Amino acid sequence: MISGTTGILGCADGAMVLTKENRTDNNAELSIVGRDMPDQKLLLVRNTERGG
Repeated sequence: MISGTTGILGCADGAMVLTKENRTDNNAELSIVGRDMPDQKLLLVRNTERGG
């Protein structure tokens, strides 16, 4: 998701990318990578009852 050829991630210690299949989905995946942390993938679910 982050292009390595443009140097965007060249000096960052970590990055987070939030992806969804469709724009209106209630589920999303947060991918976290970093120099001093383990790689993680978190599943996020929107709580429509609380308006979030």
